[in-house]
Amino acid sequence: MKVIGILVLAFILLWLWNQGVFRHFMPSYIKEKKLSEKYGGVYVFYPEFREEIKKRERERREYMDKYLGEEIKIGDKSQFVDFTYVNSILPQTLSNGCKYHNQAFGPYDSLFDSYYEKIKEFVGEEVYKKLKPSLVITSFYRCEDGSEGLITLWTDIGTTYKKFGIFGDEGAGFSLTKTEEIGIGGSNTFELVDGKFVKVDKKYEGWR
Repeated sequence: MKVIGILVLAFILLWLWNQGVFRHFMPSYIKEKKLSEKYGGVYVFYPEFREEIKKRERERREYMDKYLGEEIKIGDKSQFVDFTYVNSILPQTLSNGCKYHNQAFGPYDSLFDSYYEKIKEFVGEEVYKKLKPSLVITSFYRCEDGSEGLITLWTDIGTTYKKFGIFGDEGAGFSLTKTEEIGIGGSNTFELVDGKFVKVDKKYEGWR
């Protein structure tokens, strides 16, 4: 009976481990969690452009929810509402005349080195080294003359842990372990004010 009890306990512990119950006690998770709580979240280089994007995207969503794929009357003419038409009446253009891109999820880009330097100045050299691999471009603008500007960056902070069991299939082969990523992210908002980042006390509104 004692052996059966030990096996049952081992099975339960293994199941709990694979469910991620113990990951909060992992040193790597604790370390990344602390980093995330202090410096994780969205870094906003142009708060005014971010607000413009949110307003315009809200207008686009509302319009498309109502009319996309439909025929509408404009005066005495009919107009089929597709993405081309939506872009013509509600263009993704900022007040500076440049087109914004808010579907970007790009890694570090040396083109924006001057922007990354602002984050380094804010968090310090050592923390920046830890943050840099997790920095993801989530929105930027591009002008007709080719110039570009970074609007928002998000910290995709995370770590990994191993699951134990039987994984895979006949084609790919079987394994007794499987490594999975744990996303930690961050829910702070930092805005560039007078050339320096400050943490702002506002509700977190996502990575853009």
